Amino acid sequence: MRVLIIKRMFFVLLCCLALARAEALAGEEMPHEPSCGSVLAGRVSLLEKQGLNRIEKLDDWEKQRDERRRELREMLGLDPMPARTDLQVAVTETLQGEGFHVEKLHFQSIPKLYVTGNLYLPDEGDPPFPAVLYVCGHAGEREDGVSYGNKVIYQHHPAWFARHGIACLILDTLQLGEIEGTHHGTYREGMWWWVSRGYTPAGVEAWNGIRALDLLQSRPEIDGERIAMTGRSGGGATTWWVSALDERVQVAVPVAGITDLRNHVVDGCVEGHCDCMYMVNRYGWDFPMVAALVAPRPLLLENSDHDRIFPLDGVMRIYWKLRHLYDLYEEPDQLGLVITPGPHKDTQDLQIPAFRWIQRWLGCPQDLIQEAAIQRFEREDLRVFHDLPEDAINATVHEVFVPKIQLPSPPTKKSWETLKTSLMEAFADTSFAGWPLSEEEGTVSLKEDVAWQGGRLRAWQIHSEKGVLLDLWLLQPKESGKTKSLLLRVLSPRDWEAWEDLLSSSSAELPAETAVAIVAVRGIGSNAWPEKKMTHIRRRYVLVGQTLDGMRVWDVRQAVQFLEALPEFEETPLSLSGEEKWGGIAAAAALFEDRVDGVQWTRPNATWREGPIFMQSARVLQPPQMVSLLLPEKSVWLQTDLPGEWQWASQTARAMGCSECLRLDPQPEGFFSLSWFSDERQ
Repeated sequence: MRVLIIKRMFFVLLCCLALARAEALAGEEMPHEPSCGSVLAGRVSLLEKQGLNRIEKLDDWEKQRDERRRELREMLGLDPMPARTDLQVAVTETLQGEGFHVEKLHFQSIPKLYVTGNLYLPDEGDPPFPAVLYVCGHAGEREDGVSYGNKVIYQHHPAWFARHGIACLILDTLQLGEIEGTHHGTYREGMWWWVSRGYTPAGVEAWNGIRALDLLQSRPEIDGERIAMTGRSGGGATTWWVSALDERVQVAVPVAGITDLRNHVVDGCVEGHCDCMYMVNRYGWDFPMVAALVAPRPLLLENSDHDRIFPLDGVMRIYWKLRHLYDLYEEPDQLGLVITPGPHKDTQDLQIPAFRWIQRWLGCPQDLIQEAAIQRFEREDLRVFHDLPEDAINATVHEVFVPKIQLPSPPTKKSWETLKTSLMEAFADTSFAGWPLSEEEGTVSLKEDVAWQGGRLRAWQIHSEKGVLLDLWLLQPKESGKTKSLLLRVLSPRDWEAWEDLLSSSSAELPAETAVAIVAVRGIGSNAWPEKKMTHIRRRYVLVGQTLDGMRVWDVRQAVQFLEALPEFEETPLSLSGEEKWGGIAAAAALFEDRVDGVQWTRPNATWREGPIFMQSARVLQPPQMVSLLLPEKSVWLQTDLPGEWQWASQTARAMGCSECLRLDPQPEGFFSLSWFSDERQ
């Protein structure tokens, strides 16, 4: 017992030293966030206090584990799970190695989504063999337009297993397989609608792994009850997803594939990762929650101490939270940790402990390791396809993997009353659950109060949430007692340029009876962030369970509440206005503010594809339904040259007997002028 205690104390000391070193390294040359950093860091701190930090007894965890697993499926786009269709497994060739042979094969995880891989089978020993599912990281072989897949880079791993009596199926990834898809929709391709749809390539990789387990269990020479899973980097992440979702993975060794939310968001690691590393984080998870779903199965975490994209301090924080959970299960020996010197690299120092851990927990002989894992084939040898299938959907699977909600037939007045309530509740819970928990009283600063063009111009900075100040202007006619309406414009980037020109104009005329308020939500105007940072700022918001546009809806709501509190507008009708996705942000804000009487939306988007981007909104409703939720309490003016796209909303308005509540007109020329504001709302 004394020896065990001393060993534990020594281990804790080593971990503390490693953590101290990691914290020092994390401060070196890590990319830091611009002005929104404190806001996102605050959100990270809030999420860190939830989740596993609240688990004190094993029963606390057991009661929520199944629901947590369902949440993860949803955030990966796997709820409901795709149908388990015929895998259509095809072996294109068999390759002989030294002590093993390789089946070059492909299967379809869903119809026409091809997964290429190699199955390494031992030549010696008695089947059924234990097996390993090996998933690859982000390294591929491509030349003259031909992709050989990343299985050729990582071939030394399955070859080692097969030479030691363990079958191993190694898979290509979606992006770096022989049929190339993409992992970089939000990172590089501007496909922000992935977030609205609830799609992430992490879900595809997870599903491919789950179907690969089906394949392994279908093979008579493989023991389907003794399956381990491992991989490094991107493969480490996929190991986490699959092991968390599917308990057929009896042993897991994710290598350099996970760190915590603080590293990703605050320390900037998100900028080094593509989209396959992340779920669409609707439920605001920190990553230890993913790891917890593997417990209490044998799990070995491996990482290098100088890994810039999986910093050691975050890895250690995850480990200690897992340590607590495994202790509650009374299975401390089934959680292991290996930290080796070096960068983010597939080193022998990481390989050997993984091999030993898998041998141990699969019940294999653990003779002294006498040979290294080495590559044994040329890349062409391991290629599955010589002619790629013409029906493959790999390059476009993001279009179909997560189904979007389809517009049903327009409702009757009676059915709409029920549908409206359920849609509103689902929209609020799905897309805006990441809003601040309370509306804090914040500072309001009057920056300007001057006469302007025969009227009055005031400018404020108003508090939206802790760390976020918004610019808001108010233009009023000279005789404010004659103000009959108040219109709040949500500035787009184009509007901002026009607004700056207007402020410096000497010939602008104020509308006679309309007060005009202008709000620059976060990221617009003087609050704008550098363009080169915008992609990863938006990705950070998703990582903390929000979207940037969703938080802009919150900003508009705070502007409405500020204007509502001004005594001169106590009884004045208030409308919101915006163009393109900014009008959609205004419309969404109007749903949550009873004070708003109407919405003007110029060039509205009838689908979420062009924005605004709200968390998983396409799984709940489409913009015509969102607009219909405003009726009949609020009037809506859609300025569009495509009225046919809004027929669902028009028919719903007629069914409710309020056709006058929804107006469809061609879009006006120009996009920002005070004369435009003076148009009467009908």
